[in-house]
Amino acid sequence: MLSIEEVDAQVAEKPTDAKSKHENNIPLNDIIAQLSTETESGD
Repeated sequence: MLSIEEVDAQVAEKPTDAKSKHENNIPLNDIIAQLSTETESGD
């Protein structure tokens, strides 16, 4: 599981690649929302 910081770093490193993947699959906002929910429930 990637942390929000790790996801953010990957997006910063590969903006075009990451943006394309997120558009084709799950929107980045949904990923962040899921990570936030999992972090809260797992804590």
